[in-house]
Amino acid sequence: MAASRSSGKSRSRRTMNHQVFRRWPRFAGLLALLIVLIFVWRSKQGDIASVCQQAGALLATNPNRAALLLEQVVSVSGTDAPDAYVLWTRALLAAGRHSEALGCFSLMNNPSAADHKMLLLLADEAVVSGDPLLARLSLEAISPESVDRPAALQRLISLNQQTGNATSIMPLAQELLILQPDNANSWRVLAQVQESQKELHAAAATFQEVLKREQVTDRRTSALRSLLRLQVQLGERTAARVSLNELTKIAPLKTTDRINEVLLLKLEGEMEQAWLKISEVVAQSPTNMLALETRGTLAFSRGENNTARKDFEAVLRLEPLNKQVHYKLAQTLLRMDNIDDARKHLLENRRLTEISADILKLETAAAEGQAEIDRLNKLATAYDQIGQRETATRLREAASRLVPVAQ
Repeated sequence: MAASRSSGKSRSRRTMNHQVFRRWPRFAGLLALLIVLIFVWRSKQGDIASVCQQAGALLATNPNRAALLLEQVVSVSGTDAPDAYVLWTRALLAAGRHSEALGCFSLMNNPSAADHKMLLLLADEAVVSGDPLLARLSLEAISPESVDRPAALQRLISLNQQTGNATSIMPLAQELLILQPDNANSWRVLAQVQESQKELHAAAATFQEVLKREQVTDRRTSALRSLLRLQVQLGERTAARVSLNELTKIAPLKTTDRINEVLLLKLEGEMEQAWLKISEVVAQSPTNMLALETRGTLAFSRGENNTARKDFEAVLRLEPLNKQVHYKLAQTLLRMDNIDDARKHLLENRRLTEISADILKLETAAAEGQAEIDRLNKLATAYDQIGQRETATRLREAASRLVPVAQ
């Protein structure tokens, strides 16, 4: 019986071996096909890398030639070469073919698959070229889990500030802080955003967090200056004095620091000391608008109307669209019974205040498509009206990039 079992097992093994032997050619064929496919894929990848390298070397000198090479690569590889798509977009951008560059980038099914440092580079080049939409798309393609996400967030914050898109800035700053809670720069970015949005108490508290983490002297000095300015604006006399004393220990005081010291002395009730110090500052910096405005304000409070008037008029010669100084000059002129001139400055103050309110409304309005184009153009016009020509020009350029090609 045992011999019979042994014989059965032997026959079974022979049958299995025979089946494997018969199937071996099929296995060998599949293995050979797999090897060929891997070889073709690696050759294809090598060809793509080689052409991309050639195109990259041509970007600065012959971007149109680079774009042609990359178009050929993409036409062969399809969506398997996201880095080639990004490089192709950069080449089109360098050649001044902005609409084509945006169209090229939009062809990618998954731009997040591209090298994230290449996306950062594309975004930087798009900003320089005046293409905020392309810059935004490039930065938003960098996924939240990427090590390059913090760099993308900082660029997105800056981009939104440049294009007057205030509503998107705070969430980005908060995300940056979540990703890098121990990084002083993340706190600094949030503090700057808070200050720009007039959240002064929050900004002062956040700058305190920056100082807890910042060890680099120059950056620490900058944070202290910002904190001192905010504390003076908020009327926090004791805290401002502490900040000023610390600042004095680590850096020489700049003109703005000395002006903040004058304002602090005023808060502390040391009016004579404040007057002496601001007189010194104006003597050393006779065209500094903030120093002139501060002396004019102190002169007004001392009843020295002629000095106040001269200082406010000097500021307006340097900055004719300063709404705050128009108001202060109007109050001075009213005190001097110069009703007609006072009325002119009050009307100008009202006009500029209304424009500022329009700017704030436009900057906090979310829009897309043609509505976004209209928003940017209206914002540019408003900035023109308050004398900020560079900002207006940048906004118009951003709007022009959003106009559909058919138009």
